[in-house]
Amino acid sequence: MTLRAHCLSLLMALAAAAPCQAFGPQGHEAIGAIADKLLKPHAAAQVAKALGMPLRTAATWADCVKDVNPVAGKGLVYTPDPRYHAACQAFETTAGIARMQDYVRRNWQGCSTDPHVRACHKKYHFADVAIQHDYYDRAYAGTSDHDIVSAVVAAIGVLQGRPSPAPIAIKDRKEALLLLAHLVGDLHQPLHVGAVYLDGQNQPTDPGPATAPIDRATDTHGGNDIEDRSSNLHAQWDDVPSTIKPLALPAPLLAAARAAPATPGALTDWPATWAGATVVAAQQAFGGLQFTRSGAAKPGDWVATIADRPGYAARRAELQRAQVALAGAHLAALLNAVWP
Repeated sequence: MTLRAHCLSLLMALAAAAPCQAFGPQGHEAIGAIADKLLKPHAAAQVAKALGMPLRTAATWADCVKDVNPVAGKGLVYTPDPRYHAACQAFETTAGIARMQDYVRRNWQGCSTDPHVRACHKKYHFADVAIQHDYYDRAYAGTSDHDIVSAVVAAIGVLQGRPSPAPIAIKDRKEALLLLAHLVGDLHQPLHVGAVYLDGQNQPTDPGPATAPIDRATDTHGGNDIEDRSSNLHAQWDDVPSTIKPLALPAPLLAAARAAPATPGALTDWPATWAGATVVAAQQAFGGLQFTRSGAAKPGDWVATIADRPGYAARRAELQRAQVALAGAHLAALLNAVWP
């Protein structure tokens, strides 16, 4: 069964509607929890040795490091956001904070020739492939040598004993695992990989090849610049159904993860394959929406009009459950392949 066909079967298997709430890091913790259960013994031992914590706990680290920011006279300092503090407490030891700050320093600049570009590590979480495409390709606009696919490939290489390729700086296996535990999840979130670019008539447009300059007036930044009521579209897709609890995973979710088909090809090609399937999922995420700038609260944003809001919410929850199951399965498969 192909990955695309398997996604469709997951949508059917997990079709019971569930309310969505702002769970934030719990989606990533659930993906890590699924992977913890699917690791083979040797891989589980290697992960435990390198990480010292379950993948469920490690899965929030790459978001926690976003709280390392410049402080006048002190350099880059970790200042936790109280909204997400509970998900970051495991990393807030003296050594843990030092690691987060060191990682951000190494990945603060270097991803652009523009000296004003900062916080390069935040760009490792996404690509912006136009939904007119059916797969991921570095020839497409919205991809780069420091996008999410490149970052996952770099982390795999570090686990296999290779140095991390510039501009991504991963210093050791623990850091690679901390990144993979999170980024494999992001790689399956439709709006972290697929994007809608909107032209002067508020219609989806293809920005062209990677070599062509993107008209920034068309870029919705993965739905972050699309408003829907009191939130943005990207945030809604980050919020997983409330039934997905990391410490009490639903049996159908685990069953779906166990049934995920093997990914063909070389291990370092898997991230691009998964990203391609996520671009297809993004077509559903943006499907049926109409966009306008009229009424946007923030200048330059678009407003989404959703004709069948209950139907759209139900489809979103179904696809989120399918993608969480696939992400957990793929994270485990990746680590089982590194340490068979």
